[in-house]
Amino acid sequence: MRYGMASLRPTKDFCLDTVFLEKGFPVDSRRDEVLLEKSSEAPQQNNATSFEPSVPTDGVLVLRRSIRESRPPERYGFIGFTSQLDNDPRTYGEVISDINPNKWLEVMKSKMDSMGSNQVWTLVNLPKGFRPVGCKWVYKRKLGADGEVTAFKARLVVKGYTQRPGVDFEETYSPAAMAKPIRILLVIAAWYDYEIWQMDVKTAFLNSFIEEEIFMDQPEGFTFVGEEQKVFHLQRSIYGLKQAF
Repeated sequence: MRYGMASLRPTKDFCLDTVFLEKGFPVDSRRDEVLLEKSSEAPQQNNATSFEPSVPTDGVLVLRRSIRESRPPERYGFIGFTSQLDNDPRTYGEVISDINPNKWLEVMKSKMDSMGSNQVWTLVNLPKGFRPVGCKWVYKRKLGADGEVTAFKARLVVKGYTQRPGVDFEETYSPAAMAKPIRILLVIAAWYDYEIWQMDVKTAFLNSFIEEEIFMDQPEGFTFVGEEQKVFHLQRSIYGLKQAF
């Protein structure tokens, strides 16, 4: 297909200084720089200076809403439901009736031994004028990429919502590391070619001492035989306490 030079020429006129006449209006074309006269009817001019307000309609336009019921697709309904099922035990009684009770009890005993070796509490009689806070176990199965159980986790937490402000705790805050000091340490290590080691401290939360007098009930399943009426006098903060935040 051949294209002539005519196809590359402009097809529009950019005009200025338009004057309206009866049968046409001359325009000043910027392209040819000549005065052209376009044959067209003169536009009608409306010299009316008064405007009449529009009459409002009596009826109100109401948007039509669809009455069809929308439902999600059911092709993945059962798969999505089963993937969201939480089969983790919620109480100590459910742990005993679980298909793997020994796994849970082993993890719970490990937690209790760790807290005992770190002197988290001391077993004492409840002093007069004090009210103990409750505690509970939180259980969770850790799943792998294939959905199989890889680990059993249990955590003893305090029911911090039973603590009374001004009695069991004062101000609470959550310490956090700033990014700037970490960047400075990384730059120093890179400059002097130091080696950087990253460690995960086990039960790091047990390193914090508490100043308030807090007493906690003995956890279910791990009460001392013959001393069930005694309570734990907390020396360090554990999960759930206001002081642990």
